[in-house]
Amino acid sequence: MTILVIATTAACGLGITGAASDVASSDAGPGGADLADSGLELDAGSVPADANDGVDDAPDAGVNGLTLTTTTPGSELALDVEGTAGWAHWGLNANTNAYNQHAGFVGAIPTFQVAVPSGGINLRTMSDSRIKITWSQGTPTEESQGTLHGVYSRDSRVTFTLGVPLTPKTSELVLYAGLHRARAELVVTLGEGDDAIVRSATFDFASGNADYRFALAHHVTTDTPLTIRWTMLQKYDQGNSNVTLIAATLR
Repeated sequence: MTILVIATTAACGLGITGAASDVASSDAGPGGADLADSGLELDAGSVPADANDGVDDAPDAGVNGLTLTTTTPGSELALDVEGTAGWAHWGLNANTNAYNQHAGFVGAIPTFQVAVPSGGINLRTMSDSRIKITWSQGTPTEESQGTLHGVYSRDSRVTFTLGVPLTPKTSELVLYAGLHRARAELVVTLGEGDDAIVRSATFDFASGNADYRFALAHHVTTDTPLTIRWTMLQKYDQGNSNVTLIAATLR
């Protein structure tokens, strides 16, 4: 297992700037590649050389703290188990507008916004994710016995932005995402203004697919926004390079 140490606000509808088209499945979705082969430059401590990890291991109780750990996700994910304070899933049944969440924590993880510098967006769905996702306490779809759906975009420099209003009662947000033949950047911001904590890392995978589990351990003293931006920086396959977004959990 490879580990990377490195984190928001929104309404419940899918925020899209520009046109969107719905495709039933991806012919170039994320693959089951091991993170160790993902093109990250790892040093002896298994922390990518480009990670910004200036966070105390045990921050004082009176200050905010943020750490990102990146690993390869397992083949199955039970959202009700991992998302004890809320969860979200996107793209169910090949619908780009599908946004399911924990019925007991509605609004805990608002849906994403997606933007492209050119203004045109070609948001798609995939049905070949390597992560089988289940839940039984969802809304509007009450349960899933194992979906492989998610959303992705092939647009140049597309950015998925996820905003989550953290509270002192939560300790970890996990994002499931990926890329295909692309170079991408994750930028995480805890708080706002001069006091915000920012963490970032890049992921370079020219030869195939990579899946990531971004675990954001946090401590906040008051209600604090957490903003995550997942951006494709470079394409290695002009017709098929993409970045994906699948699910998120909070506990």
